[in-house]
Amino acid sequence: MMAANFRVEPPETMQALIETFWSILRLRAGPQILPASNVLLALILLLHWGIGVGLGTFSLTPEVALASALAGTVMVVAFVQGLLGLYGLRARAVQTLTALAGCEVLLGALAILLTAWFFAVPEAQRALPGLLSLLVLGWNIALAGHIFRHALGISSGMGLLAALGYILVSFALADFITPAPPG
Repeated sequence: MMAANFRVEPPETMQALIETFWSILRLRAGPQILPASNVLLALILLLHWGIGVGLGTFSLTPEVALASALAGTVMVVAFVQGLLGLYGLRARAVQTLTALAGCEVLLGALAILLTAWFFAVPEAQRALPGLLSLLVLGWNIALAGHIFRHALGISSGMGLLAALGYILVSFALADFITPAPPG
């Protein structure tokens, strides 16, 4: 079981931290290689919220984008805390949240670029950025499954099921918060 090995020494430089996230993003390492740092987690959650606001501004009013991004970031925390609590592994929350939210920040930055591209081109030329956005979503699901597998000590299939639940809850929350388009 991974319980004894979940906390490790923190990376000593920003470059080492970036390389750590890059390893997780490529599914080569789990959240246990991140430091269990509340300060780092707070920074990552702030960035997560900021990326959510950035993505939201493409289709929402600024006020709704702010609220939606905040709800999304709170949902990440609540989902991970709840899932780890079900397994009696709350001690892994800081590293798991840091990994999940941090990787979502990186994927979200890519999603902002793809969304800007999508809205910048004529409707007839939106297939490629739309397809690439779906691939980023797929990677996010695979990544969340990978992180949950490590954090919970479960099989890849069960990690993927947890990730699908996470994404479905995320979409349901977004649908609940986002006002329906007029018409």
